[in-house]
Amino acid sequence: TNNELVLLCDQKGCNAEYHLGCLPSSLVSETNGERVVPEGEIYCKSCAENGATTVLEKYFDRVDYARSHYSCSRAYVISLLENQMRANPEGNIRSGEKNGND
Repeated sequence: TNNELVLLCDQKGCNAEYHLGCLPSSLVSETNGERVVPEGEIYCKSCAENGATTVLEKYFDRVDYARSHYSCSRAYVISLLENQMRANPEGNIRSGEKNGND
């Protein structure tokens, strides 16, 4: 019907759309016999693996794994900062300072 709700993928740049009535009943809930839009973010099958939640979960898994190689969180953060300073030496000079001159 023309009044049927359309769900859009929440992934930036994706134009996938689904008619609410065409989705399997396992993906939607019903209230008073009518299908209702699911709460939260909705991702199409192509974007689901790269959805915001999945990206964050993978990031936290990587961080937890990397941090597990250090004696404490402080040692891990110090290591990150040292690596960042080595990679960006120009960013270590305070405004007004050049080549160690104050």
